[in-house]
Amino acid sequence: MSRKREARHTGFGVGITLLDFLLDSRAPRGVSQIAQHLDLPLSSTHDMLKTMNELGLVAQNPATRLYQLTPRVLELAQKVASHFGVNNRVHAALIAYCEKHQATACLAVIAGASTHICMAHGPHGGTVSLGSGGPVYATAAGKAIVSLLPETEWPSFAPTPDCPRLSKRTNLDAGKFYRELTVAREQGVAWNIMETTNDIVSAASPVAPPTGTATYSVALIYAGDRLPVLDRDGIATQVRDLAAELRPLIYPELLQVRRKKR
Repeated sequence: MSRKREARHTGFGVGITLLDFLLDSRAPRGVSQIAQHLDLPLSSTHDMLKTMNELGLVAQNPATRLYQLTPRVLELAQKVASHFGVNNRVHAALIAYCEKHQATACLAVIAGASTHICMAHGPHGGTVSLGSGGPVYATAAGKAIVSLLPETEWPSFAPTPDCPRLSKRTNLDAGKFYRELTVAREQGVAWNIMETTNDIVSAASPVAPPTGTATYSVALIYAGDRLPVLDRDGIATQVRDLAAELRPLIYPELLQVRRKKR
């Protein structure tokens, strides 16, 4: 049995897999369906559902005997989003920027070789975007963060010819990926020209702490059909300025240093 399979069958792993299954199902499910998906005996599945019910995460319809998620999951999702979204000051600053400039912006992190949105606002963002993203090699936000890592780590994020092609513009050439990272490091901005989807263009800048590599990046997002008229130099300046505005809010120690200098 592989490590991944072993983890999936721990108590915590089963609970997470169960929640994930019900989220993807978007409909109530019976014990047999859940047990089959979890690859567990009915008795073990009953026990897990009982535990999840006691925690308020799932509920059973007395009439149909089917299980579904409860709004308690929304509370957990909000807590998770708030954790990765750093703090309320960052959220307020992002909203203020988007409303002032009539723009869409998001804050992102990377996990493994994937990029994930942890905060977003604007016509192309919002709560529906939370958690979404894509492989680092196809996202501006991911490339912006990785560009500040040592070059010896870049291959861990590079695409290979057999990687998923998310759109007709997705780059699967590792050499081109490295060149993009080099430019992003030099200019402080990485681009996604319809590489994740066919209708989105984005530019991102790393939000780095006073020392060390970037934990977050911030991206400005535009509709793909605006590509011919986008002022790329102007956008690059804007996203760098936004990253500079968010930096002391994400890393309070930087803000304290600025106050002492005054």
